[in-house]
Amino acid sequence: MGQFISSLLIGVVTGSIYALLAVGLVLIFKTQRVVNFAQAEFATMGAFGFYAFHNLGGLGYAAAAALAVLGSGLLALVVERAVIRPLREARDVTVFVATAGVALFIVSMTLFVGDANIRQVEPLFAGNPEFTLSGLPISYQQLLVIAVLAVVAVLLTIFFKLPIGRALLAVSREPFAVRLAGISTSRLSMLVWVLAGLIAGLAGVFFAPTTQVTPGLFTQLALFPALTGAVLGGLTSLPGAVLGGLAVGIVQSVASVYATNLGVPGPDTAIVFIILLAVLFFRPEGLLAREA
Repeated sequence: MGQFISSLLIGVVTGSIYALLAVGLVLIFKTQRVVNFAQAEFATMGAFGFYAFHNLGGLGYAAAAALAVLGSGLLALVVERAVIRPLREARDVTVFVATAGVALFIVSMTLFVGDANIRQVEPLFAGNPEFTLSGLPISYQQLLVIAVLAVVAVLLTIFFKLPIGRALLAVSREPFAVRLAGISTSRLSMLVWVLAGLIAGLAGVFFAPTTQVTPGLFTQLALFPALTGAVLGGLTSLPGAVLGGLAVGIVQSVASVYATNLGVPGPDTAIVFIILLAVLFFRPEGLLAREA
């Protein structure tokens, strides 16, 4: 029982990262019908930005985190302006391939500028204090990741009750009516991408101290689990994206612990694809799909 509880908590921590990325994926897909394959790299850039500002630049934690998150938002804005907007009338598969190309370009540039060396980001709490749950060490930095997800969820709930938030939701259903109301859909598109970039940047900044930062980190570790979480929510529900991301993280963690005890290697990767395929086959609209 103790092992189950500890694996559950680790799953919530990992699932919080998946959920943050899934929210960004859903934000963009819900308003623009674009599956953004580069979403995870916005998080990786947040992690690298934090390392550069904090570890190398000597800035305080708050200042470095703020600049890194803003940098991820700026990167997302550049992608929207330089890549997505010119392809507005292109086929969905073309835009999808373009976002995959952006992800590969970001990874390549990261390797070119900073090489492939592993970087260790300093945690917020000096000495990275931790407590033990059923024999498993849990750091306060990991709990901070969960807190960040909770704060983002609350802020997004408030945001989408504001006029600008309601306009973002309306543009996916009635873009012509939104334009008739005098609202610029181009500016809304920019706002959506910036929001997705900022959220990904938060994921990168606060998860980075719990792991080793390398080029392509979040694409390797979190993109497909986050996409699976978003698919669980039907790619249209923000609450569904949060719950889906958490669910994937929990199932992945629990399966990994018990499969390891049985001597079965690599279940954490396989389980994500099993969940994704099961949803696509049996409920392609998503388990939690609804307008949100």
